[in-house]
Amino acid sequence: MATIWFDTSAPARRAGHGSVVALRDWTLGVEVGLPSPPGVIPVMPKYVPCRGGPWASAGARFCRIISVYGPRGLSESLERLGLRQTYDPAYGAPMPYVSQEQVVAYVSPRGALARVLRGGSPLGPSLARVVEAVAREVGGSDLVGLTGSIAMGVEQPFSDIDLVIYGGEGSERAFDLFVRRAEPVAPTRGEEQNYGGVVVRAAFPAQWRRGLLKDLAGVPVSWVGVPMDVASHCGPLRSRQGLGPRKVPVSGLVLTVQPGQEGALLYPPCVRAEEGVHLVSYEFNLGAALYLGGVFRVDGISFGGTLVLGARELPGSLVKLKEYRR
Repeated sequence: MATIWFDTSAPARRAGHGSVVALRDWTLGVEVGLPSPPGVIPVMPKYVPCRGGPWASAGARFCRIISVYGPRGLSESLERLGLRQTYDPAYGAPMPYVSQEQVVAYVSPRGALARVLRGGSPLGPSLARVVEAVAREVGGSDLVGLTGSIAMGVEQPFSDIDLVIYGGEGSERAFDLFVRRAEPVAPTRGEEQNYGGVVVRAAFPAQWRRGLLKDLAGVPVSWVGVPMDVASHCGPLRSRQGLGPRKVPVSGLVLTVQPGQEGALLYPPCVRAEEGVHLVSYEFNLGAALYLGGVFRVDGISFGGTLVLGARELPGSLVKLKEYRR
């Protein structure tokens, strides 16, 4: 196989959600921003070497192995790969951990953006325009990174521009930018959406995290908010505390979420309900509903005072019953 552009070594410390990971078998994936034991990284595998694949770099061809995002998509891609998982008692579940010995390349979103902006990508000019405009809105270029196929070096003309926005304030400004300026890529499908098994019934702007930014790029642009350190915005997940193996399925719990909690726009979305429960989603697409707040009926998995949505064994649901009122 031809050598693709990766030339970095395994990380001394994790750079966070959206970092590009290449394994010894040249599976390409992205880091998942959940705390983990030392020496391992949770990874969502996305591309594998194949013959005739539509994604390519330096003569190497790749096929995408994840069909949909969310818990169902991750489960399917892990099954296709046969990737061995490691049981983690903090989550009470097998996790898609890879050891640093399996990693041949690890590139942070900031590092990927710097590389692509130096040239060589067919989407480079569009990316530069988008980054300049987004950086101006969110508070500076140091708050912007790159993930997805462009960061992996396997992009094609049909690829999205996938950005990482660092910090709560920057993510709130990115949310506002996309709501104001982006055009939806596809028609709105109605209030009920299914994100790889997680059902959401709540009205929010369809373009809040993926859309066509007017006059900037001819391809869709998406973004994900990332804290400055892994899950540093979420008390129950920080240092892997607040969870544990005793998980209880919960159905029909009604929670009141005050609008404007910036933790809703960082991965993983994490807010505190007025009832004292932390609500955490492993699926970022729930962020807008939680950020806009309201009274919700929730199905998920309870770890004591934490309710998790988007777990593979029980994806759960989030249904907005009414607007927030003090």
